[in-house]
Amino acid sequence: VRTAAAAADAPALAARAVAQARQLGYRPLLARALLAEGRARFALDQRAAAVAPLEEATDLALVVGDDVTALEAYAREVLARPVSEHEALRAGARPMLGLAARLGPAGRLGTALLHNHLGVVEFSAGRREAARVAWSTALALARQLDGPDVLELAWVWSNLARVSDDATRAALLAEVVALTKGRLGADHPQTLYLAIDAAFWTGEVGATRAAMAPLCDRLAELHPTRAATIVECSYELGVLDLADGDADAASRHLARVVGLAQADVDADSVRLAAAFLAALDGQPGAADLFRAVLRGLAVTDATPWFQLLPAADAERAAARARAHALLVRAAAVSPGPVVQRRLAWADAPAR
Repeated sequence: VRTAAAAADAPALAARAVAQARQLGYRPLLARALLAEGRARFALDQRAAAVAPLEEATDLALVVGDDVTALEAYAREVLARPVSEHEALRAGARPMLGLAARLGPAGRLGTALLHNHLGVVEFSAGRREAARVAWSTALALARQLDGPDVLELAWVWSNLARVSDDATRAALLAEVVALTKGRLGADHPQTLYLAIDAAFWTGEVGATRAAMAPLCDRLAELHPTRAATIVECSYELGVLDLADGDADAASRHLARVVGLAQADVDADSVRLAAAFLAALDGQPGAADLFRAVLRGLAVTDATPWFQLLPAADAERAAARARAHALLVRAAAVSPGPVVQRRLAWADAPAR
């Protein structure tokens, strides 16, 4: 209940239940308690901390013959693991897919979760069609569920929207936002997450900013512990602000990213936000900060698509920051219109 309500104390309460189950020595109960802890930690953006209890829950549930718990724990572990482990998880999922087929309706939640999370793995690797198949399967299963289970699977709608045509995408996103808003309320973090995700697809820069900003601000105000998601939406807002020529809004959103630097948030977004803030402040070392991010990303032909986005941000910004620094030096000697025009070009948002 505390996990579903997104309560900050849910992981601690679940960990206490795990400790008590260990003392009792009843392994089926311990497996379920570990699953609850993993769920609670993941729900509060503590992905790295969710892996160990979910892995142990999977192994222990298989040993004691609780296949339903094992399937669900493994499905959740897939999404909690870092992207660097996705290919290994994809290869290792075959036995679990067989287990899911054998369980049938009894394992419907775990099966839907597994297909959803394997779709994320496929999409991360750039395999759009495989992701679409996995997410379509997950959605068909999700539509057969009700109550808390269907809310667990709300991201299936949003994920399938990523690989759908415009009309289908709009319908899926509207459906899932209405679903969570009706069941959980407009200010529940899951509703806000999904509404923010829907806003990403608005299209035109100004419309996207107008849709996203109040949602992201609301999330930061009401759920400040959801650092990973706040960082994600605030960074994207900052980039949109820059593209729209609103330096003040960009500074506000990017400063929020830097202020949330901690474990379980995207470190590249934090470093890029700091570099953008330095550039907005006219600091001469801003270009070096962007280049440092590029060195850390180490882009190759095998780099996943989503890691190309921060690299592209850094590439463009580094060149602009370097151009700005050179022109400021020139303007110190010759501040005439020839230099000023070039400064305006360097500082203008790209269209």
